[in-house]
Amino acid sequence: MIFKTALFALLMLGSMAFASTDDVKKQLDANYEALGAAFKRKDMGAFAKFYADDFVSLDAKGKSISRSNVLSTLGSEMKVATSVEWKRKVTKVTVSGGLATATVSGYFAATLPMPDKKSHKIQVRTLNENVWKRVGHSWLMKRSKPISSTLVQDGHLMTRTVRRRVIPPK
Repeated sequence: MIFKTALFALLMLGSMAFASTDDVKKQLDANYEALGAAFKRKDMGAFAKFYADDFVSLDAKGKSISRSNVLSTLGSEMKVATSVEWKRKVTKVTVSGGLATATVSGYFAATLPMPDKKSHKIQVRTLNENVWKRVGHSWLMKRSKPISSTLVQDGHLMTRTVRRRVIPPK
């Protein structure tokens, strides 16, 4: 019995260690597609399951934002967003042990109510570095760090951020 358990554990560790970068990229792309679909369906449970318990997001200035704060903010937006489109694509991935670091380009568009009591069309283009950790057969996002982003509201450039430097619109 001990031999079978040890052999099973060795096979599982071996399959994790030898997963190809292409396979990991496909899994992460599928995760991003599922995240976008869950947001569009307003399914916070399905959305949250992709974030590790120790997930941290860094804002444009490098400040850490906890998993609970990220999910709370996204959950609030999820409830009121209409005409949602959220696409992300892994452009590069490196795997080291149980961690995968992915460079991810993204596009988010939605209509959201704003403090002026009007709904506005929002478009955000991003480039992020996300770290995922292997948990069993799944990948959970551990950290998200912005590389660049552009926010457009109602066709007007609002902010552009590159490497933590906010560039005001002209």
